[in-house]
Amino acid sequence: EFDEKLHVSKLPFVASPDRPLLRGWDAHPNGLYIGVVWAQLGPNKRLHYLRSELYERTGVKRAIEDVQALTRMYWPAYGCLDFGDPAMFIQSKIEMVSIADVMQRYKINLMAGAVAFNTRREVMAEWLQRLSDKQPAFQINDVPETLMLRDGLAAGYVWPTLDEGYVTRKVPEKNEYSHIVEAAQYLITGLGDWMWADTIRKAPARPGGSLGWMGA
Repeated sequence: EFDEKLHVSKLPFVASPDRPLLRGWDAHPNGLYIGVVWAQLGPNKRLHYLRSELYERTGVKRAIEDVQALTRMYWPAYGCLDFGDPAMFIQSKIEMVSIADVMQRYKINLMAGAVAFNTRREVMAEWLQRLSDKQPAFQINDVPETLMLRDGLAAGYVWPTLDEGYVTRKVPEKNEYSHIVEAAQYLITGLGDWMWADTIRKAPARPGGSLGWMGA
């Protein structure tokens, strides 16, 4: 369903501080990789992806600290809603804590996106086909920092196949694009009812962390 001509914004989307910043996370339970995307839902219910980053073997704490630093640098006055891979709530057999537990120490309150790939696939497809004010409801800023997300949606996030072209699995293979695309999926499936809540406009911000009211 992804069409670069439609879903890559010709004009840059400028985020508004009166609405929350959205972050999507995909991670291995032991922190071998962490994929992160930043987005915002506009008042017209159009979802704009602003940035993506992939961390490989950097360590959980270092990746979280970098995400917070980037958030404070580019969106200093914004509160955040964070959605991620349910596997991030699983305790690491090495550290004996989950990534979600570590994130709590940094004032990041993670909410889970959908577990099932089919659900994530269907919700993403619905958004890609949705219109708002006759414009695509799903758009990505045309900046270098979103290139991996765009390339993943265009062709990089794929089902593994045999030489004959037959599909061998019912879920995409894990590759350099899958972590970023799946971070976007966890964000988009985790949004749910939050996207319609007026409360999010009034929530106090924790620069780099999640919205203050989320921990209540």
